[in-house]
Order: sequence, then C-alpha cells, then structure tokens
Amino acid sequence: MDDERKMDYGQVEAMIDALNFASNKLHELQQTINALAGRIQSDQILVGTAGDSLTQGMKSNLAPAVQRLAEKLTERANFLAQEEQLWKSKIAGEAAGLQT
Repeated sequence: MDDERKMDYGQVEAMIDALNFASNKLHELQQTINALAGRIQSDQILVGTAGDSLTQGMKSNLAPAVQRLAEKLTERANFLAQEEQLWKSKIAGEAAGLQT
C-alpha cells in the first residue's frame, strides 16, 4: 500500500484565504449586530419588553456566537498555515538529505 502523501499548496493557500476572508466578514457582521442593537435602543425603534429582549439577545447571544465562529475560522486558517509550513520544511529537509 502506498503511504505517500501529497499536499496541493495552491489549494491550501486558497482555503487559508477563504477562511480568513470569512472570519473578517463575520467580524464585520458582529460589529453590525452591535451597532444595530444600539440603534434599536437609542432610537427606540422597538420599545418595551420586546425591544429589550431583542437587543439583549443580539448583544449577549448573537454577537458573541458570531465572534466565536470568526475566531474558530481564524484558528483553522492558522492551523492550515502551520501544516503547510511543516510540509514545506519536511520536503526541504528530504531534498537536502538527497543532495548530500
């Protein structure tokens, strides 16, 4: 059985870029959620219990969940970048070993 493993660096770099892009968009979404919640409160767009419940949910549940997801995507992008570097180091080490 062939135990050779290969890494397509172009695909890995595209995935890292996609994960970082998505993470950035989620951070923007989090800021928008917080701004919208603030506007709902300050402009009294929705008053009373409904408005309080909505803004509280947006600030204490939705925005933190979006932030956690963004952080996880960044974490995955960093992991892929580290794996890519390990593979490149391994390949470079094997190539150097062949030249001696």
